[in-house]
Amino acid sequence: MADLKPIPEDRPLTAHEESLVRWLLEHGKPDAAGFLPQLAKARVISKCPCGCASVDFAIGGATPPPEAGMHILADFAYKTDDGAHCGVFVFACGGLLAGLEVWSADGMDAVSSLPEIERLHMQATVTMMQASGQQVLQTVDGADGPLYRIEVPEMSVAQTGAMWDLSRAEVLIDARDFRVMEFSARGRFLERPYSVSYRLISRSVVGTVKPDVFAVPSEPGDIVITGDGTASPATDVVFAALRELARAKGLR
Repeated sequence: MADLKPIPEDRPLTAHEESLVRWLLEHGKPDAAGFLPQLAKARVISKCPCGCASVDFAIGGATPPPEAGMHILADFAYKTDDGAHCGVFVFACGGLLAGLEVWSADGMDAVSSLPEIERLHMQATVTMMQASGQQVLQTVDGADGPLYRIEVPEMSVAQTGAMWDLSRAEVLIDARDFRVMEFSARGRFLERPYSVSYRLISRSVVGTVKPDVFAVPSEPGDIVITGDGTASPATDVVFAALRELARAKGLR
């Protein structure tokens, strides 16, 4: 068998690579955050020859010495859309941020794409809740398969003077790939009642689409929310809605 060597590359990190590495370092081992300053100087110098999305870094043009051992800074497991068990980790060698690795726990095919941050975050949260034995997490049967039902129970007494008081929330998550299927929350924000709800009606996986595909025509009386998105769409929706409520209250 031929010796498989990394395929040389010379390019900046993609936006997805950079945001994923940043999230991993922010949610990794205690020493992981100390490597965040190196991320701004990171550049991809090679990729895995197997066809997966793993890449190696140089930091300010410097690479680790060949004898340096690998130190894993953050490691998360996840499931792909087709249910395959995979993992992703970021690592250092010789004190340098050295690479991003994806792997298949099933050992079947090369993992050709990187996971979404929202999926990693959701799966890690569900895993912790399962381990803690909290009763707010249940597994229920959905029309297309098992769902995780996470609930913040009804609270009858609001916190006096609280800027944001959550009285009840519920989310349904597809147990196979950790997609959010339904989400609802209600409470009080700046002493005014609010509610937010979301339901996944349909989902299509395509290669590329034009931005106007996501345009939603406004109706009379709608509150139009604008802003820049992040790698966490669910967080964007909630905080954008709360920001607009605060702005509307300030105009009155």
